Amino acid sequence: MSEVKNPFVTEADAKRYNGYRPRYHHIPFEKLLDWYGQPFDNVLDVACGTGHSTTTLKSISKNLIGCDQSSAMLSEARNLLPEVSFYKCGAEFTPFESKSLDLINISMAYQWLDQKAFLFEVKRLLKPGGILAIDNFGFTGLMADDPDFKNYYKEFDKKNMTAVPRNPDYPDEMSLKNSELSFVHEISYQQMVNLNKDSFIEYLKTRSNFACLNEQQQSVVSQELPIYYGQKFKGLEKQLTFSGFTRVYRG
Repeated sequence: MSEVKNPFVTEADAKRYNGYRPRYHHIPFEKLLDWYGQPFDNVLDVACGTGHSTTTLKSISKNLIGCDQSSAMLSEARNLLPEVSFYKCGAEFTPFESKSLDLINISMAYQWLDQKAFLFEVKRLLKPGGILAIDNFGFTGLMADDPDFKNYYKEFDKKNMTAVPRNPDYPDEMSLKNSELSFVHEISYQQMVNLNKDSFIEYLKTRSNFACLNEQQQSVVSQELPIYYGQKFKGLEKQLTFSGFTRVYRG
């Protein structure tokens, strides 16, 4: 099995991610707040990236901090949220006080971690009864009024941007048992996003499939994308379906 590595490390990755990822976090976080019943006191946004998730966590948090291992990502996050304290560190080993957090959130990054080490760090950081939320979100392949688009989209990925090695999206039962976490809730949601050809292509380039290509491959794919998807968008804005799942665990 190939080694799993976080592909989002460069300044170009960070700026592209910040500029073209759909803003969706308000949907699961509002549902999380409804389920929990009150704002969380002390919250950590792990692998916070450019701060998209952190921005929305502010609305359900009294005290909020973020961390990420990428200096490029943190630079974007600090520009976006100068009032939030961000720390440069990996998710698996953090400088934060034991039993100090009510909520740890990780969005779109659990699959890149040393998951065993991360879950033990969660165990150390959470207060008794504290919450871990793991969120994943992405494009379903569905375009309104074009039932063939999903296959069309998959064909290009299969030929030009195959999926890279990654860990599971959520912990299994044994991992939860070993880290003394219990699954307690799941949130599923959809978001309809209107994109034109150019904005859709830029979104595609925010994914790990593109980030892991070498410079020459990225150049070739970047030239082919407008030609390929021009046939589907034809200069118009299209409605695309994204979906997500947040799984909630209690310590």
